[in-house]
Amino acid sequence: MFGQYFIQDGCAEREDYYSVGADYLCEIDYDISVEENFIPFHHPDVFKASLMMLSSLFVVVFGFCLKCFKDVSDKFLIFVCFFFLSNMLELGQVFHSELETCSFPRWCHEGINDTIVPSYFYFQREECPKINAWIPEFYQDRLGTGDIDCDNTDYGCCEIRGINCESCVRVGDSYSFYEYLEERNVGHWTLNIEKKDEKGDNCPTIEEMILEISDEKSIFKLTGIYMIFNCTLTFIVYLVFLNCISDKYENVNKENVDEENPVLSPRNRVITGSA
Repeated sequence: MFGQYFIQDGCAEREDYYSVGADYLCEIDYDISVEENFIPFHHPDVFKASLMMLSSLFVVVFGFCLKCFKDVSDKFLIFVCFFFLSNMLELGQVFHSELETCSFPRWCHEGINDTIVPSYFYFQREECPKINAWIPEFYQDRLGTGDIDCDNTDYGCCEIRGINCESCVRVGDSYSFYEYLEERNVGHWTLNIEKKDEKGDNCPTIEEMILEISDEKSIFKLTGIYMIFNCTLTFIVYLVFLNCISDKYENVNKENVDEENPVLSPRNRVITGSA
């Protein structure tokens, strides 16, 4: 297959994008940058600013509601206001951060002077793998597969073929050497997934593995995480303030008791003893 493709769940449902074998594999729009193909839901700046204000207001309201339970020092309110600004800064950084766009050479074509011209699969993660040979490990971590003794299974473990293009591009081999590997079906990835039949119909494809390890940026999820974190920390600080205030009130009450009973006050005690 010629051309360049990107992998993202539901990309075929978007206007002007067409699936290539699966609804998550689409050819890129060559009129825009590769990264722009990964923006299925574009949130305007006004919406982002409103979400930042609402989430920060929630933190402030939460803090003031805590103060209503007991008369807390104004320092606590200063702390709440600080978290209001902190929440705004954190969400602003989240909204403007971008996922890394990664590439995987899926098919190799012959170029000039026996060079390789690859067709890439593009996908996005918080951090791209240093080498694509890590993809099986990332995939197994996402699924939580354990260790399997492939020799003791009926059909062995899943093997992913068709990775010669990736290895040849990474090493810098010639197209003729790539053809040599393809003719002999050399090179594969082994997964810790037991094959259910001889053909391995339950085994994933490269495209499915890349889709599984891809990251989807959800500003609603990230906003919720930051709000919960800030509210939790605000509540912990509130409990600390309450504890400090309780100790302060106890000390004040003890001093008042001593003043009401001058005889028991340290400065009014009379030292008695034999002359």
